[in-house]
Amino acid sequence: MKRPLLLIIAAGLVFITLPLFFERLHSDEVIYWEVAKNISIGLGPISETSGNSIFSWHMPLAFYIVAPFLKLSAHIFTARAVSSFFTIASAVLIFLICRKRAGADEALISALLFIFSFQVLRFGGRYYLDQYGLFFFLLSLYLLHEERFFISGTVAVTAVAAREYWAGVYPFLLLYLGLRDRRALPGFILTAAAVTLFFTLYTVYSKDSYGLWRYLAGGAALDNIKASVSGVVAYPLARGWVEFSVLNILTLAGFFAAFRIDKSHIVIVIPQVIVISLIHGFVLEGGVTQYPLALIGTLAVYSGPGLKNLYDRLIGPINGRQRFKSVVLLVVAAQFVFFNAFSTAVSLHKNLGVYGFGYGDDREVISILNREAKGEFIHGIWGAFVEKRGRWDWTDYLVQEAVEKDPDWLVTYDNYVEVIGGQNGSAGFTVYRVGPYVMIHSRHRGPLKGFVRSKVFPKWTLRTGVKVKD
Repeated sequence: MKRPLLLIIAAGLVFITLPLFFERLHSDEVIYWEVAKNISIGLGPISETSGNSIFSWHMPLAFYIVAPFLKLSAHIFTARAVSSFFTIASAVLIFLICRKRAGADEALISALLFIFSFQVLRFGGRYYLDQYGLFFFLLSLYLLHEERFFISGTVAVTAVAAREYWAGVYPFLLLYLGLRDRRALPGFILTAAAVTLFFTLYTVYSKDSYGLWRYLAGGAALDNIKASVSGVVAYPLARGWVEFSVLNILTLAGFFAAFRIDKSHIVIVIPQVIVISLIHGFVLEGGVTQYPLALIGTLAVYSGPGLKNLYDRLIGPINGRQRFKSVVLLVVAAQFVFFNAFSTAVSLHKNLGVYGFGYGDDREVISILNREAKGEFIHGIWGAFVEKRGRWDWTDYLVQEAVEKDPDWLVTYDNYVEVIGGQNGSAGFTVYRVGPYVMIHSRHRGPLKGFVRSKVFPKWTLRTGVKVKD
């Protein structure tokens, strides 16, 4: 069993950890990095983008996990490296869980299908929260199979503390457990109740009980649900799941083929589909996002054995197991090449490959800001890394909202904004262009309101029918 595990770890290091040093910055990971950094220096889980108050968008565990490492090095690469470890560890857990149900070859395929999925390649090495929740969920699942029920119950709640996503899945995990082994329920529930009580007492005696209650209630999950159902979402939501299915066709094929082996796992998959469908970001941006990453990990547990079963039925019994493994690995390699070519072709931001290479542009933007923006208000994620700034705020695509705040610097993607009057410098502002980014510097307060406005733009090339405007 050592050789498959070494292969999984090596694949993770090469395809998840190594690329993290070259990937373009994403807005959410910068905010998460800022919260973890503030914890590391003793300020607590606060964010400048939320008025230096408790950051209550998401559950806090992933921030506390990363914070000690940021004491050693406060670079975004540090947070990414820790995240890549949790992604690789999730792949190892997929292998170990699957190995108990099938052979080592099927378990290896399951783990590699996870590592080489679009979402894991693109987001697995970035500082997102999804791989943390997935890791603890898979660890809970592994402990269930090992009949370590008390510990498994604790870890299941820890998954919720890492990513509020799992709060909607937890009751169905109990159902899954009841279908497999009713003996586990008392210990599982007792331990989970004890951990939940601890969080509740901590909340009651905290200085900011509102923010921590929002953690326990799922952060801004209710806000996302309201935003998702407030408009007509059926068409973009359906298209998002089509995109997801196309990108993960091998994993899905194996998962559905596994029904012939075991149907009980459907009770921990359907709730994830429902929860993801209620996330506003998924409705808006679809199947290319990070939101289904944990779902892919759950599907992958069953996809390796399912593909083996499907292969045997379609091709016939295999003379030795090597042919099945070779065929699947060849297909996965072809899929990897396709993902990179496809991602480069449809990118709106000059990203290279499925990883979104382009950190050199981020480095240049940060360098300009460190040199030119001392003591000034920066609106744009890059401001988080400027040591002598006045303050910074988060822009993403909310350009008009950013302009209304009257910043000294507005930094965003070039195709998000339009400069509508005056030549560079003649109207009291200077424009810098770095790769796909535009940096607009107001030399005195006010002129951006009259000369900069947001564009209506597609989030990515193949979603031209779903546009966003402030």
